[in-house]
Amino acid sequence: MQTDQFKAYIDRQLKQRFQAVVIYQGRNMSEVISELIEQWVKENEPQMIEELLQQQQQSDKEP
Repeated sequence: MQTDQFKAYIDRQLKQRFQAVVIYQGRNMSEVISELIEQWVKENEPQMIEELLQQQQQSDKEP
């Protein structure tokens, strides 16, 4: 798998808490963030596709 890097800003205390839990679990931040993003995309992508299909159907109906 090819990886890419991005920068995000979060609350400093949230980052410290996140980092503490990740270290406690013996994992790394990138791995956990990737899992969280993957889950979020799986949950939200179907809604996006449905909305795009509805928009396409609306524009197909317009004269």
